[in-house]
Amino acid sequence: MTTIHRLLGARADTRHFRHNAANALALDVLVVDEASMVDIEMMTALLSALPASAKLVLLGIKTSWRPWKLAPCWATCAAAPKPPTTNPPRRCG
Repeated sequence: MTTIHRLLGARADTRHFRHNAANALALDVLVVDEASMVDIEMMTALLSALPASAKLVLLGIKTSWRPWKLAPCWATCAAAPKPPTTNPPRRCG
């Protein structure tokens, strides 16, 4: 578990990251909890650094979107058709 800044390799005193479109993250799956709290600039950096073959899982509470500028974006994502799954989701804990 880490922060998005740390995962992307934030560079001190800049708005740039070590991982980006030219230097993608080395991962197969990325789970972002509290995704509704991520601003558009950070989400853009994260998606740019994500390998094309990676799976992205965004977790969040639908009702927490309202105060944030991304509310329309997240609502569109949540309303999009879901891909079929072969395994039912499981609750952890």
